Amino acid sequence: EALIYEVINYEETNPLMIESLENRVAIQLLRDSNFEFNVTDYNNQNLQDIVQKAIKYIETYYSSNITIKSISDAIYVSPPHLQKIFLKCVGITPYQYIMDCRHQKAKEMLEITGVSIEEIARQCGFVNNAHFSTTFKQKEGMTPLAYRKSLIMDE
Repeated sequence: EALIYEVINYEETNPLMIESLENRVAIQLLRDSNFEFNVTDYNNQNLQDIVQKAIKYIETYYSSNITIKSISDAIYVSPPHLQKIFLKCVGITPYQYIMDCRHQKAKEMLEITGVSIEEIARQCGFVNNAHFSTTFKQKEGMTPLAYRKSLIMDE
C-alpha cells in the first residue's frame, strides 16, 4: 500500500523512497513464500511458538489500538493463518484474547486503584467508556462501577 501510494502521489520524485519500498515488498514476499512453503513441515511445537509470540505481543500492547494485522506483521505470519492457529491452540480468537487481556487488567485496576472508570477504559485500550462498560457488563454481569462498589461492600 505504501509503495502504491508513493508511486501515485509522488511518482519518481524520490527514487530512494520507491526503491526502499520495493525492497520491503520483495522481502515480505520472500518471507511469506518461505513460510507458506514450509508450513506443511511445521509441527505442533512450531505452531505453539507462533501463538506464544502472538500472545506476548498482545500482552505487551493490549492497551494500544492493536489489530490482527499488526500482530501478524510483528510475527511475520498472515492474518488468516494467525487466526486459524490461534483458535486451534488457544481455543479463542486473537481478538477475544485481546479483549480478555483488557478486561483482566481493567478488573485489576478496579480492585486496587481509585482511578476513574474513564481513565481505566483509556489505559486498558478500550475505544471509549461506553465500549468498556458494555463489554465489562457482558463478561461480569455488572457495570464497572457496580463491580467496584461490590468490592467495597465485600470488605
